[in-house]
Amino acid sequence: MVSELPPDQWVEEVLWPDHDGVPIFGFQQTAMDREKTVTLLEALIWTNLCDSLGNARKAIRNNGVRVNRKVCQDINRVLTKADALPNLDAIVIESGKFNFGIIELC
Repeated sequence: MVSELPPDQWVEEVLWPDHDGVPIFGFQQTAMDREKTVTLLEALIWTNLCDSLGNARKAIRNNGVRVNRKVCQDINRVLTKADALPNLDAIVIESGKFNFGIIELC
């Protein structure tokens, strides 16, 4: 792992080098085997950012979901190890303004 610290101790500059001053209030963390894939819908459920597939679909359709700070509008998006941030070896999902989910690859 690139980062030996747990995500709650990561500084915001590590997550977002071009940090715009938005505080990260909380996040949900989960782990995924780096050789596996997961759909964005499943990832939103895993990280407790959405409580149902219907809510996850609605959030994506309404441009409320970002993967590594980029808005994602594809309901069928599949997350792989290629989506991991190189400095963290993790995928960061945002739903709404201050809700973060971190999928750490192991």
